[in-house]
Amino acid sequence: MPPRQDHYAIAIGIDTYPALRLLKSSVSDAIDFLDWLTDEDGGNVAAENVKLIRSPEEIPTDRFDARPIQDEIDRALRDFGAETGFKIGTRLYFYFAGHGFGPKFNDVGMLMATAGMQSLTKNIGLQAYREYFHDTGLFDEVVFFVDCCRDNARGVVTRAPDFEVKRAQNGATKIVDFVVLAAGYGDQAFAPVDVVDGERRGILTKALLEALRGDPKALDSQGRVTAASLQLYIKERVKAIATDEKLKQEPETPQDLNPALVFLEKDLNTLDRLEVHIVAPAGTTGDLIIRDARDLSQEVARHDAATATAATPWVIHLPSITRYEIENPDSGRIVVLDPVKAKEKPHVFRF
Repeated sequence: MPPRQDHYAIAIGIDTYPALRLLKSSVSDAIDFLDWLTDEDGGNVAAENVKLIRSPEEIPTDRFDARPIQDEIDRALRDFGAETGFKIGTRLYFYFAGHGFGPKFNDVGMLMATAGMQSLTKNIGLQAYREYFHDTGLFDEVVFFVDCCRDNARGVVTRAPDFEVKRAQNGATKIVDFVVLAAGYGDQAFAPVDVVDGERRGILTKALLEALRGDPKALDSQGRVTAASLQLYIKERVKAIATDEKLKQEPETPQDLNPALVFLEKDLNTLDRLEVHIVAPAGTTGDLIIRDARDLSQEVARHDAATATAATPWVIHLPSITRYEIENPDSGRIVVLDPVKAKEKPHVFRF
């Protein structure tokens, strides 16, 4: 499959902060995310449309010599075409791993390498960059993955892109964005040592890449990783990874964002399926409707209830990657079907 020329990405990883605690996983996490971005079976973003912005291994003695700084992030946007006055593309991925803080409940200050406890204004602001993309229409979709702490730092100003804000010609009229934050407002994010390879990994990034690389538990009933299925997977997976009480971490994804964004699609024919024979009680009228229990907006299939009898059951093959709800609107009855709990094959399900 040819790389996506209409998708773009900025991946930022900062470990070396001369005036703050050094980090050990942010650059590696950013590189791992970049690997997914350019993988044909992953994001499939054209390599020339991806910018990796990382801190060097050497720690400068003067924090003002540290890199990266905001200018490098804005230069990447400039190189993509932010100053041309025209729409750039369909989707932008914006990934950050490093130190951060929470100036407000709905904002994150992503700290640049020159930051210190007395100079938290050396940052780029999540809310300010979101507003910039909404105001300019440079992309139809903007996806933020932010793996950093959100310690309270009220009153600190977060920085916007250093560009004139004007609507791009042929720009998107409605911007869809999706935000995944490593921790809740005022909380910390962690990067413990991985028990498999002995390397430190950000908990959010680990869970995120598991999902984006097609963990079956992150797929919906159509074999896709969407914003909705990703949100649910990350919430559960981060808790599972952060079992140590000292590493207690709960990611945050604002609920008002579009759940229909698709990040990965797998061929349903490659997924395990369960043959289900559905039988409705005699006298049931209307339709039986199957929905993905993790995203009830997704209707998987429907069938005339009157014809789903013991002699002629509704035979359907369902991917075993999620639970399902079966509804009969006429009776108001809703039941749950969990393929994992099916003991016989084919599985006879009596509605």
